[in-house]
Amino acid sequence: MKRIVLILLAALFMLCGCGGDGEETASEKSTVSADEYALISHAVQSFNEENRREVSVILSLAKGEENAFFTQGGYSYDRGDPIAMSGKTTQVYGDGGSTSEVFYKAGAYYYSGKDGKFYESFDRQLFLEQYLCTNITLCPMESVRGYRKAETSAGTKYVLNGAEEKFFKLLFDESLFYYSGLKKPIEEKTEYTDGEFTVVTDENGGLVSFSVKCKAVLYDTEPYYPTGYTEGEQKHVLDLSYELSVKALGDKVEIIVPDTKEYTFLG
Repeated sequence: MKRIVLILLAALFMLCGCGGDGEETASEKSTVSADEYALISHAVQSFNEENRREVSVILSLAKGEENAFFTQGGYSYDRGDPIAMSGKTTQVYGDGGSTSEVFYKAGAYYYSGKDGKFYESFDRQLFLEQYLCTNITLCPMESVRGYRKAETSAGTKYVLNGAEEKFFKLLFDESLFYYSGLKKPIEEKTEYTDGEFTVVTDENGGLVSFSVKCKAVLYDTEPYYPTGYTEGEQKHVLDLSYELSVKALGDKVEIIVPDTKEYTFLG
């Protein structure tokens, strides 16, 4: 299973240009200047203002050397009215995995894979908050604890160390609690730490790629033993990552939603 995950990661890095960006010159500082932060923020905001996007996305959760969950896919979508999306996604978890074609239209989420073709109702607002088509967020300037900048073959790379827990929760909470392997996680005690934001921009200041890394500290509910034996809460630490590469924006994006008559409604 680990070999499969590594192969998928390597393949997607080659496709999205997230790895091997050929750093040429680099500088490292403890803080970012207001002017530089404004440049980075402008790239992120310009991406968020464009509703129609084609992107590739990786999201992964790892416990030590073992991958608890890994997903990668390519998606074309429009966050405007009407909301629509088409794409293909691969997920690996535990000893299994799946590849599906996915679509969204008219308040319903469609997926087609080896088990058949199905669809279910999916709230519009919840869909827009999913990791595959959410708007992205930087850590606030005042929370930046480290900063470095490099010129690479992919563009100018900015790395900010800092936290933005609300965004981390939006990206990771759902997958984290489902795939962490904990029997009964104490969700309100979950902590996100060690955040790192990487932004790559092109020569015009447009967004090329955006990624986030952080750690999640979870606590599992203490198991009950009739004998009165106690173990205390179980602490678990997972490494989380999210990577987005921009393929196209605006009118260049094509969204193809097929005929859905053959899909079975699940609820």
